[in-house]
Amino acid sequence: MSSEKEKQRERAQRHLGIMGTDAPPEPPLATVVKSSPAGWYPLVALSLLGLIDALDLQAFAVLGPEIKRAFSLTNVELGLISALQGLAVVFGALPLAALATRRSRAMIIKVSAIAWGILQILAGVVRGKFELGAVRTLRGLSDSSRQAVFLPLLTDSYPPEGRNRVFGAYFALATLGTVIGPGVIGFLGGILDLSFRVVIPLTGLLTFAAAAFAFKLRDPGYGRFDTDRIREDLRAETPVDKDEEDVGTGAEQEVALHFGEAFQRLLAIGTLYRILIGLAVVGVGLFGGGTFITLFVERQYGLDPFGRGLVLSLFGAASATGYALGGKFGERLFRRDPQRVLQMLGIMLGAYGLLLSISVFQPNIYLFSLAHSVASAAVAAVIPATFNVVSAIVPPRLRGYSFAVQGIYIGFVGGLMGSVLIGSIADRAGYQVALSLVVIPSVIGGWIMARAGSTFQEDLDLLTDEIIEDETVNALRTSGAELPLLEVRNCDFSYGQVQVLFDVDFTVEEGSIVALLGTNGAGKSTLLKVISGLGTPRRGAVRFLGQNVTYLGAERRVRLGIVHIPSGRPVFPSLSVIENLRMAGYSYGNDLASVERGIDSALDLFPRLAERRSQRAGTLSGGEQQMLALARAQILRLKLLCIDELSLGLAPAVVGELLEALRKIHEQGTTIVLVEQSVNVALLVAQHAYFMEKGEIKFSGPAKKLLKRDDLLRSVFLKGAAQAVGTLKGKSR
Repeated sequence: MSSEKEKQRERAQRHLGIMGTDAPPEPPLATVVKSSPAGWYPLVALSLLGLIDALDLQAFAVLGPEIKRAFSLTNVELGLISALQGLAVVFGALPLAALATRRSRAMIIKVSAIAWGILQILAGVVRGKFELGAVRTLRGLSDSSRQAVFLPLLTDSYPPEGRNRVFGAYFALATLGTVIGPGVIGFLGGILDLSFRVVIPLTGLLTFAAAAFAFKLRDPGYGRFDTDRIREDLRAETPVDKDEEDVGTGAEQEVALHFGEAFQRLLAIGTLYRILIGLAVVGVGLFGGGTFITLFVERQYGLDPFGRGLVLSLFGAASATGYALGGKFGERLFRRDPQRVLQMLGIMLGAYGLLLSISVFQPNIYLFSLAHSVASAAVAAVIPATFNVVSAIVPPRLRGYSFAVQGIYIGFVGGLMGSVLIGSIADRAGYQVALSLVVIPSVIGGWIMARAGSTFQEDLDLLTDEIIEDETVNALRTSGAELPLLEVRNCDFSYGQVQVLFDVDFTVEEGSIVALLGTNGAGKSTLLKVISGLGTPRRGAVRFLGQNVTYLGAERRVRLGIVHIPSGRPVFPSLSVIENLRMAGYSYGNDLASVERGIDSALDLFPRLAERRSQRAGTLSGGEQQMLALARAQILRLKLLCIDELSLGLAPAVVGELLEALRKIHEQGTTIVLVEQSVNVALLVAQHAYFMEKGEIKFSGPAKKLLKRDDLLRSVFLKGAAQAVGTLKGKSR
């Protein structure tokens, strides 16, 4: 790797807040906040909403025994209601994360807060257990904005040099709801003897007040203080003539990803993938155990609502203290070595499970509360820095998705299973035994989390390289340089644990025919899958006309003009020829006239198919099926046609007919990538050739020059190469 690229990476990391072991002292939080145009307002407004939200959740937890008796709920039913609410939070976050990429995040927050208040009031009105479950589930859906929108908006509102302390302050202030909430709820429900039907709606009124305070909240945009700084730094290195046409930034030309594509992009981040697995395991203990804490202390220590409220207030105070102290501690740790943040989190999660398991065997409430408080504070101290780690390796527009997906793994995969599992154990063996088992998932999940940082640097380089690539392409476009039609850069691809492609660079100029040659198992077909969207690379980028399409799905690439004909006989055998051709017309939507024109053009190209238009495709000969595959591709709005093994198993006369059709398709303006085992066939049509061996590109250059590389051709292509030489010599005469 060039030293210049290393320098660019180092500067990019500093813009993301990672300074290394020689990190200077972090600036005061007040200085960081003042550097944001919005000042303290986003932090205070979101923290206040978070506080009121926590107040409602604590009301349901503190008054859990009364709610359980009022609705005649079993432990499993109570656990299911809590789990369904959590499930709604995590799955509601996904559509909100998608919506936030197209709409103002500030507006989403305001609307969600109003919905919170309405549903909290309704929770005091319903009479049946099913209605209660429905209202709490809807409450969870409205609450999902905290998962998908709050933290991403905070991330974009403040610069990285103080972001961890901003997270810490937000969590600490929001957690005040768990400090004052249980005491207030316990006082109202225990001392004043108010019903939960009065107490819970009161929290709805407070939510309306918090929503009114957040009325002036505005969306700051994506990546303003981190990735945009990197882009500005890169542009400063390559000044652009001010008189030239402004074509926008790399960020503006970014192709928006749909949810499935965004999920694929997130799973390509190794650190995040490991964090998700760890969260799923940890969620069994954190969510499952947390659901039954108040029931345990009522049964074990005989506490009334006020006493239970005080205990939960103590836990909340411990967590708030951990968040506040962890903001500064985590900032320092993150700035020096982000990997250690995850190692520390893993240790704290294991300690949490161990302390909780020990605490349930304590003879009095004081020892129980002390052990649980220490455990809560320890985990809370590392959580802000963990969110900072994720923010550093996830593209700004996908941060909402990443936080939503984390919620799915901890709240659904782990939480639902944990609530039901621990609730079942509690019904049979008691709360003490059930809660003591939390240590198992906590230790295992903590171990997974501690190891997650091993790929952090690689993931950070992946993000910064994408930004560098975007700005390089933008600079070329702005300068008027002609970009290649297709460019694959530094591509690695694996099937499970088996890596197939290794640092592949592959470029196709517009209007060319490129042959991709190589031995069996060299990775040729896999490379075509990466180009067409049937495979997602573990590392590297695929660009089409300068746009990054690495994570776009295959169907969206077809709409861009990228069409892939796989090896074999890629037709629908039970459909007729004409039905196969009409299947290709879906990309025209309701433009039936264009579909019919495309079919007529395809049948003109292959008259033999016109004679068999009503015949089932499965009864055609092998050559005719290959013609049908080409004809179907011809109907689409072709820009790039990728063909895998055009001549496989076909007679020479048929191959010649197919090659002639291929030339006509090329003359219509289509660029072609042809995967072939036969050098003879490939060199009859291709101007440029690539040779692959064991997943690497071993040769790239004019097709005729490949014939001079005996070291590449001898063992596999000797016979085909000799035939090709003879053919070419005959043509030259």
